[in-house]
Amino acid sequence: MSSSKMTLFYVLTNSFTLPDAYECPEHMKKPSSTKWPIFGSYLLISGTIFILLYLPCLIAIIRAKAWTPAYQLMLIIAILDIISLTVGSLIAGITAINGTHFCQYPLFSYIVGAVGIGGWMTDCLACILLAIERCVEVNPSFFLSVLFKKNPFRVIMACIVTYGVYALFFTNPPIFNPEYSVYLFDPMIGKDPSLYTNLAHAMNNPVVAVSTTALYFYLCYYLIFKFGYSTSMWIYRSKRQIILQGVILCFFHSAAAIIYEYMQYFSPPIWLILAGQVTWQISSGCLSIVYLTLNRTIRNSVIKMLIPKSLRIRWGMHIGVEEHLELEHAMDSAGNVGVAVTLYILCFIAICKIKSSAPVYQLMFFIAIFDIIAIIVGSLILGYLTFHGIFFCQCPLFFFIIGSLAMFTWLFNCVSCIILAIERCSEVNPKFFLSFLFGKKVFRVVKTLVFIYGINGLMFSKPVIFSPEYTSFIYDPLIGKDPSLYQNNWLAGNNFAIALSTTTLYFYLCYYLLLKYRYSTSMWLYKSTRQIILQGVVMCFFHSAAACIYEYMAYFTPTLYVIVAGEVVYQLACSCLSVVYLTLNRTIRNTVVKMVIPKSIRAKYGWHIGVEEHLAVEQAAETNGIALVNASGMPVKFDNFFVN
Repeated sequence: MSSSKMTLFYVLTNSFTLPDAYECPEHMKKPSSTKWPIFGSYLLISGTIFILLYLPCLIAIIRAKAWTPAYQLMLIIAILDIISLTVGSLIAGITAINGTHFCQYPLFSYIVGAVGIGGWMTDCLACILLAIERCVEVNPSFFLSVLFKKNPFRVIMACIVTYGVYALFFTNPPIFNPEYSVYLFDPMIGKDPSLYTNLAHAMNNPVVAVSTTALYFYLCYYLIFKFGYSTSMWIYRSKRQIILQGVILCFFHSAAAIIYEYMQYFSPPIWLILAGQVTWQISSGCLSIVYLTLNRTIRNSVIKMLIPKSLRIRWGMHIGVEEHLELEHAMDSAGNVGVAVTLYILCFIAICKIKSSAPVYQLMFFIAIFDIIAIIVGSLILGYLTFHGIFFCQCPLFFFIIGSLAMFTWLFNCVSCIILAIERCSEVNPKFFLSFLFGKKVFRVVKTLVFIYGINGLMFSKPVIFSPEYTSFIYDPLIGKDPSLYQNNWLAGNNFAIALSTTTLYFYLCYYLLLKYRYSTSMWLYKSTRQIILQGVVMCFFHSAAACIYEYMAYFTPTLYVIVAGEVVYQLACSCLSVVYLTLNRTIRNTVVKMVIPKSIRAKYGWHIGVEEHLAVEQAAETNGIALVNASGMPVKFDNFFVN
């Protein structure tokens, strides 16, 4: 019989009539006397567990929206694995328990077998491509990396679909046999077994066994011997996880392929037949375990789906950036924000002690004052109100005043930060078109305009009102009146301007430092460039993020997460500069260290801050006849002479 007449395509195009090779004798249409209740129960229960584990992983992959080649392949494999588990575990388990023979439900058994072979062969191709993609990830120069570029990968996806359609519709299917509780190509209805040979499947299995083994062997070799030893725990764990994923996926797919290849041409013992069925099942379900144990992104997404947020917070399971920020918000509201205030006060005193009349220090001085006020209002006072659940109607005047103060400090800070960003651009490029703003007389006018803008926000703008329900400043005091009454167009315009202008200015600053200065052999210049860029990125990010979130809240109904995130980011925008000053601004950091740590302790531990202390130490050493001791044999200063 022609092989084309034994395919699902033939059945579908011939009014669901099975080929002659699958016509059952009358005496075989009775239930089989052989049943596998224990093994069938195992297949049914374990298959259900695998599917229940796999479904949230599939949803997590879909929700990730990361349409990289790896995620597209993982999505295809997940769908095919769930189909294979349904065929090879659930349906096979029920059939094994009941001893249902092919001849009882021939059309159903035939279609199920076709779906099973289609899922298996397509899964094999997708797994080979995923193995290649993993090799390309660790070694971008891998010779097959071209497959994962945008246009070639579209062709690859089309090939996967074509191969799957071919396997489903144009190859003869395996049929579940209750005698052995396994899928076999021969339905065992008394006809020549050679009629049912599936050459496509016979070629597919050795290819998947050899190729996945070779590819994952290369992957492990490259990670172990090319990357070699690393002191980075992150790299070590990533290598270990990739190797484990590769070994698990490769082992079960290769084992299932080899066993079924053997079964097609030889008479296997019963234990090998059962091993083949179990291995096929595990090869389809093992990735659910791999994702939940070795893939942090998918695992965290599944935890967020299945475990309510209240329980995660209670158990300390803070998944993702937003929950870490929410935790930080809760901790700060409880009193840890005092650290931020303390740090900023030290930086503020240091700025005052520097006594520089440069525009940049004047701007930093003003920003520091209003940041401290904003932290007190937006963190200390709000933390107290949140803790006690105090509502607007209990202290309306107090709420109105602190809302006005919050508006004043935010508007003042926004325009000051824009001007500071312009000043930074003028520092690195004196020809910047707005550098004239920092001339002596012009800058006085600029400062006056900044104060006028801030006073306008305090006296003539609608305030924001704190809501204990959302632990955040919002526009509507939630007293049952029309929310449109409280819309603040002035603040909306301000937020749009701060987000757009600071992002543009700091982008220009980074562009100028990276592309105009480019590479320099000067370590000082390299560190200065890096520090300026880091300061700009930190300051720009939090101010722009806070502005964008509050802009969104002004015109849309935000979720609780967005409201809380807005409050946290606003707090960070006000306090981040204290950390920036202490980590990236040497002048302010040194001044703070000199204030906080006594000179005797600094001298004892060799913390010499500033030129004068270095000179004092050197002078003291010269008085004793020796300035420096160099154990490496380099020139040493001795009584004002350099000797070798």
